[in-house]
Amino acid sequence: MVVDTHVHILRRGDLSGETLIAEMDAAGIDRAFLITYTAQDIKPQFDAQGTPIEQVADVYSREHALETWRAHRDRLYWFTDSVDPNRPGYLDDLKADLDSGAVGVKLMPVFVGMLPDNSGFRPVYELCRERGLPIILDPSYWYLGRYPLHRTPEHQRTIRGYEQYSALMSAIFDEFSDVRFCVAHYGTPDLRTPGGLALERLDPVIEMVNRHRNVSVDLAAMPVDSREEFPQPTAVAFLKRLIRGVSAEKVMFGTDYPYAGRGKVSWRQLWGLIADGCTFLSEEQRDLILSRNALRFLGDHT
Repeated sequence: MVVDTHVHILRRGDLSGETLIAEMDAAGIDRAFLITYTAQDIKPQFDAQGTPIEQVADVYSREHALETWRAHRDRLYWFTDSVDPNRPGYLDDLKADLDSGAVGVKLMPVFVGMLPDNSGFRPVYELCRERGLPIILDPSYWYLGRYPLHRTPEHQRTIRGYEQYSALMSAIFDEFSDVRFCVAHYGTPDLRTPGGLALERLDPVIEMVNRHRNVSVDLAAMPVDSREEFPQPTAVAFLKRLIRGVSAEKVMFGTDYPYAGRGKVSWRQLWGLIADGCTFLSEEQRDLILSRNALRFLGDHT
């Protein structure tokens, strides 16, 4: 079995919900975590790119994603991602999503001008603890270094290094040690340099994950050089450092589809890196990364 723990749906002809299902079939993806959001939820990214939100509002349709989820609940697990403490009624909206079938929550604090320790997220952590639900936390650290989505005092606290950011997150993981957290995008360290990948920048992520039994990472948007032949050695080196660092029990396959898996490096090749390219992994370890860790992360909602 293969479970992709990080996918999205857009409302566009070649990226619709039915396209998702068809491409899952073609790539051998059995199930997926469907993360829903609106254009408004990620508006700061469009602002930074100079894209008027009116041009993309209909494409980033939460309702279209939910229609797809309702039609394919046997294969898709819904993670709601419209959590903005700046918005009145955000907690009631979250509860409504959970009551409607969402099996977990994804948080992107940086996109709303905050950091994960903002007091507005505390009721979210408490609610997930109360209901036994998992949280996918996107630190978005690479945005803070590339182009800040907001220039808030909160964000400026993290600019001095990932170690400081990991200490901030660790305090949350300690306090809510009975909540399952997945740190999205392998922690979002900015690995890219003009000379190639700086894999040592994974080390603060590895140290953070190893401090907490309730914390894992996904592989969404992992660095794969499309100019290399399969199995891409740069990606294998990345995977070896991360997996050996935190153990196979703490890594979940994920892609960030459709932003990955639809170009020169196919969806099948991405999970093939685990199944066929990482020869240092045992069969059991491959199985953990490709499916079993994801199902365990879901808890009672598999």
